[in-house]
Amino acid sequence: MVVLKHSEGFDQASCRFVASGMVVLKHSEGFDQASCRFAASSMVVLKHSEGFDQASCRFVASGMVVLKHSEGFDQASCRFVASGMVVLKHSEGFDQASCRFVASGMILLKHSEGFDQASCWFVASGMVVLKHSEGFDQASCRFVASGMVVLKHSEGFYQASCRFVASGMVVLKHSEGFDQASCRFVASGMVVLKHSEGFDQASCRFAASSMVVLKHSEGFDQASCRFVASGMVVLKHSEGFDQASCRFVASGMVVLKHSEGFDQASCRFVASGMILLKHSEGFDQASCWFVASGMVVLKHSEGFDQASCRFAASGMVVLKHSEGFDQASCRFAASGMVVLKHSEGFDQASCRFLNC
Repeated sequence: MVVLKHSEGFDQASCRFVASGMVVLKHSEGFDQASCRFAASSMVVLKHSEGFDQASCRFVASGMVVLKHSEGFDQASCRFVASGMVVLKHSEGFDQASCRFVASGMILLKHSEGFDQASCWFVASGMVVLKHSEGFDQASCRFVASGMVVLKHSEGFYQASCRFVASGMVVLKHSEGFDQASCRFVASGMVVLKHSEGFDQASCRFAASSMVVLKHSEGFDQASCRFVASGMVVLKHSEGFDQASCRFVASGMVVLKHSEGFDQASCRFVASGMILLKHSEGFDQASCWFVASGMVVLKHSEGFDQASCRFAASGMVVLKHSEGFDQASCRFAASGMVVLKHSEGFDQASCRFLNC
């Protein structure tokens, strides 16, 4: 078993190898974020003790990949380290991501061609990469390979280009005078979001048998949520609630409903073995209790701040925050189970192995 420990005078997480073949993050070596070393054969741990800023990225075991940040770049180190493996590298003077084809059939985003967000081209047969070097603003959208689709943004529209480019293929197009997305049924059994019907965000209707499209032309604000096809679910926002409609609409189906006077999420057990978050019991974030045998739901109605953590079912663990500590309560709740505890005067997380 592995538990994060924060009682050794370091800042975030204690990382050591505690069991054969197990790995724990350690933060007691004077580095800032994460200790990354190879602890067991074929195991990988992030190490942050090499004077770099975010993440240490090296190949530590055959076929394994770890992000390394010790080469003077800003975000991520991206290189091909093992056959068929890909790591993001940021040491080529570009801003966000390096994107090149490094292995047959592999794709990496490259950002060293003077464009702003993403480089998008066809790099391998049947492969697609987003390219942003054609003077458009967000995404390049074209059909680059048979049956392949890439978003293109060089047709004077704002967000996404949406058209039917290949048989049975769909691309979002934004060149029809609407604001966000074009939504129509373009191919048999295919669905495309259309935004040219005077609504604000998304058009939601049942377009094909067993198909669902979000429609926003019924005077509601965010999303239309109704049961449109047998076993299908669509979010509807025309019932006077604020965020999401949450009800059980089909056997074994769940839809979020926000029309019961709560603020964030409705959480109740609606179907056997199903769980819905409910926020109508005077708590702030999440409702957490045991609702079905072996099931766990977060409950926040016991006067604590973040999460309720107790043992709800045999072998089950729920985070509890009602013991006067700040973030998380960590104790051993069931044989062989581990819960994070934050009641020992340390800053973030208490990490120890409680039961072998």
